[in-house]
Amino acid sequence: MFFASAAMAQNIVSGGEYRGQSFVNLNFDGVSASGASFTGADLSGVSFRGADLREVQFRGADLSNTDFTGANLGNADMTFGDLRGAILKDVFAAKIKLISAKLNDANLIGAFLGGSDLTRANLTNADLTNALLQNSNLAQANLKNANLTNAILGTHYPGSSAPLPAQMQSAKLTGAILVDAEMIGVNLSGANLTDANLSGSNLAMSNLNWINANNSNFEGADLSGATAKGGNFQNAEMGKANMALLRAAGANFSNANLAHANLESADLSLSNLTNTNLSDILNDGLRIDGAIGSIATVSGY
Repeated sequence: MFFASAAMAQNIVSGGEYRGQSFVNLNFDGVSASGASFTGADLSGVSFRGADLREVQFRGADLSNTDFTGANLGNADMTFGDLRGAILKDVFAAKIKLISAKLNDANLIGAFLGGSDLTRANLTNADLTNALLQNSNLAQANLKNANLTNAILGTHYPGSSAPLPAQMQSAKLTGAILVDAEMIGVNLSGANLTDANLSGSNLAMSNLNWINANNSNFEGADLSGATAKGGNFQNAEMGKANMALLRAAGANFSNANLAHANLESADLSLSNLTNTNLSDILNDGLRIDGAIGSIATVSGY
C-alpha cells in the first residue's frame, strides 16, 4: 500500500485515482474530489468536513473514524466500506451505496440519505436521529440498538412529489429507538423489533407482516391501515395507538396492552388475545372471530 504525505494530500483532485493508497489521519476539509476513486484505500481518521465527494468510489475502503460532517456524498459508493465510528453528521448523501457497509457506532445525525442503498449494512448502535431515509433500501440491514428518533422513512420531503417508503424487510431493529419516526408505508415484513421503542411513530399503511415486536413500545403510534398478518406483538405496549383498519389476522397480542386504542374496523380474527388488555378501546366494526383468549373486556362482545 502506498502511503501519501500531507503535501500530496493537498493535490487530491476531482476524478483522481487513489486506489489502495493510505491517507491515515490526513486533513481533506473542503476538498473537491468528485468522481475520484479511493477504492480499497485506507482513509481511517481522515477529515473530509464540507468536502465535495459526489460520485466518489470508496468501495472496500477503510473509513473508520473518518469525519464527513457536512460533506456532499451524493451518488458515492461505499459498498463493503468500513465506517465504524465514522461521523456523517448533516451529510447530503442522496442515492449513496452503503451495501454491506460496516456503520457500527456511526454518527448519522441529520443525514440526508434519500434513495440510498443500505442493503445488509450493519448499523448497530448507529445514531440516525433526524435522518432522512425515504426511498431507501434497508433490506436485511442490522439496526440493533440504533437510534432513529425523529427519523423520516416514509413520507414526503421538500422537492419530492411522491417519495417511496424505505424498504426494511427482515431488518434487525432490536432495541432500536424510533420515537415519533415518520414511517408511512414502510416495508418491515419479517423485521425484528424486539424491545424497540416506536412510541408516537407513524406506521400508517405499512407492511408489518410476520414482524417480531415482542415487548416493543407502540404507545400512541399510528398503525392505521397497516397489515400485520402473523405479527408477534406479545407483551407490547400499544395503549392509545391508532389501529383503525389494521389487518392483523393471526397475530399474537397475548399480554399486550391495547387500552384506549382505536380498533375501529380492524381485523384481529384468529389472533391470540390471551391476557390482552382491551379496556376502553374503540371497537366499532372490529373483527375478532376465531380469536384465542378472553374478550370479556371488549364492550359489545
